Amino acid sequence: HGLSYAVTYELSVPHGKAVGIFLGKFMEYYPDENAAHAVLRLMGFDCMDDFINCLKSLTGTVNVENALMENNISELLKNPAKLKNYPFPLSLEELRRYFP
Repeated sequence: HGLSYAVTYELSVPHGKAVGIFLGKFMEYYPDENAAHAVLRLMGFDCMDDFINCLKSLTGTVNVENALMENNISELLKNPAKLKNYPFPLSLEELRRYFP
């Protein structure tokens, strides 16, 4: 959710759509794979790929330039309040890997 703000502010993407852009990767890399798949099943998806494809069909393609993404990640990590309720620790390296 924290990564979506820059996409909303800088690229004028509606906030819900901006959140959706990041949701697939969040679910894909969620450390508790059983919990992630339980959520997918509750939403009616058989696998992660189906969920991600559904999100892509809803959000379309948004080109987030590397410089904006790098700044976005950096700003997010500077503000612990934005990660306060995040279910697992995130590092700069992880965010760069998940959201190149």
